[in-house]
Amino acid sequence: MTVLVENLQALGYDIGPLPRQSSEPVPGRGTGGVGTELTTGVLEGLKRWQHDTGRKPTGTLDPGRATVLSGPSRVDTVMAQLGDPAAESVLTLTSQEKTVTVKVDAGSADSIHKGAEVTIILPDIKGVPGKVVSVSTTVQGGGDTDAGDDTDTAPTLQVKVRPAHSADVAKIDAASVQVVFTAQTRKNVLVVPVGALLALSEGGDALQRPGGKLVGVKTGLFAKGLVEVSGAGVEEGDVLVTAS
Repeated sequence: MTVLVENLQALGYDIGPLPRQSSEPVPGRGTGGVGTELTTGVLEGLKRWQHDTGRKPTGTLDPGRATVLSGPSRVDTVMAQLGDPAAESVLTLTSQEKTVTVKVDAGSADSIHKGAEVTIILPDIKGVPGKVVSVSTTVQGGGDTDAGDDTDTAPTLQVKVRPAHSADVAKIDAASVQVVFTAQTRKNVLVVPVGALLALSEGGDALQRPGGKLVGVKTGLFAKGLVEVSGAGVEEGDVLVTAS
């Protein structure tokens, strides 16, 4: 009864004054249970719900005619077809919270952790913030061709990402998106275009000044066409020769 009352209210049906709690035995719970009293308002609300959903408004609801879930859910797939046996699955449910499932190379998964911030690139090329909610520990793919496996693929792990703001994807039910993971971050470093690097014959890298002088540097993180550099002969504001 309590579940029925709460759901009728949540659906917007007027059930009159809130039924009081009763300490009478509740069917299926033995003695000492606490339930909600059945009132005329609850019966009338039940009948209106039955009428609105195409059922006969009897005011009676058998336990087997309803399924109680732990919270709001979304229908993912309707599986039943007309004529199917009644015992077969009717539909599948999913959480109302929209998530993105990504397959990542198993060798790169060590840098991805639950709670990590990501950027989700939507079909309109707009980037919205997101967060990793889970990283699978089950490796998929990676068949052994030497053993006659014709379905050889690179081993991957499944990563689930949730948008930080549900409003960013409110108009999207299903779509192909891209997810940008940040493996490493560098702050307050010098960067130059990758095209400014020169490989030295004796090994290592250098930068060239407009006059032709070469300055040896140590490289760090590469990202978006830029590279982190450090060295005694390079400073912020230096003018360098670059190929791009």
